[in-house]
Amino acid sequence: MQLTSALYRNTILFFATFYALVLWGFWNRYYSNPLQVSNLLVQLHGFAMTLWCVMLIAQAYLIRTSRRALHRLIGKTSYVLAPLNVVLQIAVIRSTVPAHPELFDKGMISAPGFVFLSLSIVGASVFAVLYGLAIFFRRTPALHARYMACTALPILAAATDRIVFFYFAKTAERLPKVAGTPYAPFVAWAMADLTLMTLVVWDWTSHRRLNVFPLVLLALLAYQVFTVNAHQVSLWRTFCQWFLGYPLV
Repeated sequence: MQLTSALYRNTILFFATFYALVLWGFWNRYYSNPLQVSNLLVQLHGFAMTLWCVMLIAQAYLIRTSRRALHRLIGKTSYVLAPLNVVLQIAVIRSTVPAHPELFDKGMISAPGFVFLSLSIVGASVFAVLYGLAIFFRRTPALHARYMACTALPILAAATDRIVFFYFAKTAERLPKVAGTPYAPFVAWAMADLTLMTLVVWDWTSHRRLNVFPLVLLALLAYQVFTVNAHQVSLWRTFCQWFLGYPLV
């Protein structure tokens, strides 16, 4: 089967699986009792991300059932939902990171803190770029579908990190370390990279196309390499200190 046809038929399963991981990862801290969350920004972000996931599944279903007019109409809500999720993600990071002592050392941001900020902030930025490309190519369905499917990959770690630490704690201890700590995002990264490698080969063999998935794979690899080395990049350290409100001297 050609990849383009497979995307139109099966992207709904991809997005449903993504949302299932989100539900699993955030069940204890959010979905089991959303009202227990006292932080308003976290409440809003959880609600906005839920709407985003539901919209992705609905949009994939509408394409699969050839309801393109309704797909385009609902797609316009993404012009609000996508930026809103990025803004709320950044706002949640800014408001909640100071409450996590494991990200600080003697009152200053620690190496794990810089790595976490890279994972979250740069991940949200990659999501925003991929979404922007999907909208830019909205009149080219094959490119639009590819970029939109890829938007789930840079934010996957938010769900899988929690799954790994909550349900597979002993396995988490065996993961490679970053800044001296076992690093759960390697699980999401392996899933994303292997998925993209498969799609690169499939897209080439069925369409002789190398214009989306290879670029996304390179972008994610660059993001991953930067994240594990973020605590050693002085410019990033300066940015993070400014972002969290530290005086720069």
